[in-house]
Amino acid sequence: MKSQGQFVATEFPRATVATTVLVGDQATSEKAHKAIHAWMAANGKEPAGAPWESYLADDRMEIYLPIR
Repeated sequence: MKSQGQFVATEFPRATVATTVLVGDQATSEKAHKAIHAWMAANGKEPAGAPWESYLADDRMEIYLPIR
């Protein structure tokens, strides 16, 4: 994939991730991150890298956290 104009092409590393979709005010994303961490603790998973977020609309975002 090539970068073009103001768009920059990136590639995410291959990883197993815990993910959630936040629908609503993005200012509440801390709750979504806490929910991922609670799920990880309940399922014996640990973080394996930095999280990333994908903004789909003003009121919708996906959160990904690599796990092991």
